[in-house]
Amino acid sequence: MMPATSVQRPLQGLRVLIVEDEWLIAAHLKDLLTDMGCQIAGHASHQRQALDVASKAEFDIALLDINLAGSDVFPVAKAITERRLPFAFVTGYGAGHNMGPYGDRPVLQKPITALGLGNVLKKALEADGAKP
Repeated sequence: MMPATSVQRPLQGLRVLIVEDEWLIAAHLKDLLTDMGCQIAGHASHQRQALDVASKAEFDIALLDINLAGSDVFPVAKAITERRLPFAFVTGYGAGHNMGPYGDRPVLQKPITALGLGNVLKKALEADGAKP
């Protein structure tokens, strides 16, 4: 894995919830986040599970795949917004995809790189007034 860079160091200890239905992508995210010094606060792979975890788990930020096995992740985004926690979307859709009421949220495009992941986490934290 890639060593942590100055872009990623401020993320040390950050508790991240991963909502991703593709196990290989989830594993890649877990590896990158761990290499950055983040903690994995949980993982959900379908909407019902994600709603449960998003409403109960202790995390600092969430990464949400837009499409969870054919269901959109927007109800999960709403639950996280109600908790006043930051999140970013992860997607393979193009930049023009409709994000509904969450069009202002940071988006990480697949394929995922360490630099892109670090940057989107920082943007999401800054957008919500949190410090990375």
